[in-house]
Amino acid sequence: MLKNYDKIYLIRKSKTLSTLSWLANVRERVGFNIPGNRFLTKTLKYNSERHVVDLYADFLRNENIPINSLDYDDTFAQHSNYDLQVDTSKKNIAINPFSRDTIKDWKFSYWYEVLKILDDTNKYNVLVLGGKKDYSKCKKLAKNLKNIYRSK
Repeated sequence: MLKNYDKIYLIRKSKTLSTLSWLANVRERVGFNIPGNRFLTKTLKYNSERHVVDLYADFLRNENIPINSLDYDDTFAQHSNYDLQVDTSKKNIAINPFSRDTIKDWKFSYWYEVLKILDDTNKYNVLVLGGKKDYSKCKKLAKNLKNIYRSK
């Protein structure tokens, strides 16, 4: 049974989804003006220089969807799952080195090398993120590194 949809948001490039939404007669098809998003009724400017989180926030704002502040530095140490005592004079970096599909993961030794380089500079607080199944890997990555914090 085909349902009637008024609007679809195509946040990523997808020829398939944009074509299907057109074929399904979705009245309003909103997406970034990037190659692959076809048949859109409203396009939003895509700026490849901006971080993807900021792009998505702009997308939502453009559609008058309220969002909270995106002040990354304020939320770094205040996240409820982390008990961090970070040096506030340093820049903050969050890294999520793991995926659901381990075939997509970068080698563990490479991540450790990157974290070691960042730690040796003594310029950054680095938070290694992951899900519950990643806890032991996060712990292992953060071991013996003074500016590297792991998810709980």
